[in-house]
Amino acid sequence: MDHFSVTATKDISILSELDVSNVKEIKSKEGDVFIKGGIFGKGAFPKYLQQGTSL
Repeated sequence: MDHFSVTATKDISILSELDVSNVKEIKSKEGDVFIKGGIFGKGAFPKYLQQGTSL
């Protein structure tokens, strides 16, 4: 499924070893977003990054 969106009130954790790609938006209104495998693909970048590390 391409270009899906997820919006949550609290934390979001995606624990897959594989990356997340072809996503329109992953958004948490009041929590953190953790993507274990990273993000990949055309136009894939964190729009707002308050705290984080680039590995």
